[in-house]
Amino acid sequence: VFCQQNMDNPALAEFIKPIMAYAKEWHELTVLIGGKAMKNPDEIGGASVDYLMYAGYVTLAFFWAKMAKVAQDKLAAGTTETAFYEAKIKTAQFYMQRMLPRAKGHAACIQNGVDSMMALDSEHFVF
Repeated sequence: VFCQQNMDNPALAEFIKPIMAYAKEWHELTVLIGGKAMKNPDEIGGASVDYLMYAGYVTLAFFWAKMAKVAQDKLAAGTTETAFYEAKIKTAQFYMQRMLPRAKGHAACIQNGVDSMMALDSEHFVF
């Protein structure tokens, strides 16, 4: 709802557009895992850590976008704590540009499936 309500706000575009793209991909990953799991139940466990990391990065992006919105509103209202709110916006920008893209690596791991993971025998871990 937050993204839909603010998607036409040019001041929030740098936050909303990536979140919406990642949310779409998140849905696609969910469907992908479900489809693969119908053939091989190990896909769920194999994807679990990367799926949760992906979800975490996207969820934190959402919260940073909300913080940026509050900061923009406070600055527009003439707050005396400008440095604090400017720092919130800059941190949100940093998160979107430097942290959120890490989710793509987790998506790639999910998409690659579990074949290489499941190819290892327990004896291979003793070396």
